[in-house]
Amino acid sequence: MLSDDHSSYWAENARNFDKQSNPDIDALVKRICREVGCVHRVLDVAAGTGIVSLPLARQAEQVDALDMEPEMIAVLREKASASGIDNIAFHVQSAYVK
Repeated sequence: MLSDDHSSYWAENARNFDKQSNPDIDALVKRICREVGCVHRVLDVAAGTGIVSLPLARQAEQVDALDMEPEMIAVLREKASASGIDNIAFHVQSAYVK
């Protein structure tokens, strides 16, 4: 399991996460969406603020967005609502299995 220090980093930076510059992210997201195609259900593990979940929700029937940081999921939920996307289920939990 990750330490509380690691978790607090993501909580503190969730609101600014999308402002971080990465010139390759748009191409990566397009490639993921193209390769996934139109499907019934997608699980996005470590979904963060929805960089992949939101575009996938436009082509999949259902997206399950999982992230262990509540603040990341809160930002994703706000972005989905503002975009009129209603086919994302939000899960605050770890992907680790004991």
